[in-house]
Formats: sequence, C-alpha cells, structure tokens
Amino acid sequence: MLVTLLLVSAMAVSTNSCTAPAQQNPLGEYTFSKWWFDIYQARLYQSKGAQAAVQAQQGTLLQLTYLRDISHQDLVKQTQEQWQAMPLDPSLPVKQWLKRLNAIWPNVQKGDCIAFKVTQEGAGSFYLGTRYLGEITDPRFAKAFLAIWLGKHSQYPEQRANLLGE
Repeated sequence: MLVTLLLVSAMAVSTNSCTAPAQQNPLGEYTFSKWWFDIYQARLYQSKGAQAAVQAQQGTLLQLTYLRDISHQDLVKQTQEQWQAMPLDPSLPVKQWLKRLNAIWPNVQKGDCIAFKVTQEGAGSFYLGTRYLGEITDPRFAKAFLAIWLGKHSQYPEQRANLLGE
C-alpha cells in the first residue's frame, strides 16, 4: 500500500518543473490568483538587480509554475490582452510574436513550469522545465514580454512590486 501511494505521488509531480539557477536567489516571487483561482507562481531571477530585470538584460529569468491546466491558446490570448492594455509602440511586430508564441508554447498542466530567459544576444528563450521550446530573437520582444510582469504599466502592480523585491 505504501509503495503504491509513493508511486502515485511521484507520478503526480510534473516532470516539467523548474529548478532555481545555481547560486542565484530570486529577486522576488508572487502567486497570481484571479477571483478564487490560483493561476501560477512567478519567480524572477537577475543577479544584477531589479533594474537589470526591468530592462530585460542578459541573464534575466522569469519562471512561471502553473497551478492549473491551461491551453497554449489561452496563454497566447492572455499575452495579447496584456499587451493591448499597455502603451506599446504600435510599430512593434506583436502579431508576428503572438504567432510564434502560438507555435512554441505547449498546453500546460498543473505543476508545469515555463521559464523565460534573456540570452546574451537579447533574445527571449522559452523552456518547459529544462526542455528548450524555442525563442524570439528580436530584443524588443524580451522587453515587451517582461513588461507584462515588470513594466510600470503592468495591470498587476502588487505582482510587479513583489517580483522586483520592492
């Protein structure tokens, strides 16, 4: 009985979980809820500090551990809605970015973690746990994507403050 319980418990843990970067503590973290539902837990890492994260500098890492199942279409739709609510430069290729996100993001299950990392070149790379999903090489994308959580015009200022350690 105990062996069966342990096996079932092990199977319930997502194999797509994130681990903390070596020798790096999060700047901050926040559990995002809407109405009565917990949606995800966010953790932000940037060894150079909060301002470097806001500017989407190399090494910025945002981990989103999902606390419920969500389709990739809903993730893309929510990203689009967040951007529409922000004062983004209208010349940005947002439609192209959304099309690319639709192609690379998976459906997530409770416990899955999607990590977003800004590369040395300024590209934004996505991972499901440790599995590489793809990237968007336009450095403007990384800044626009992180602005959803970290920008001055974020719809959720409490989340922003917590992630930046304020």
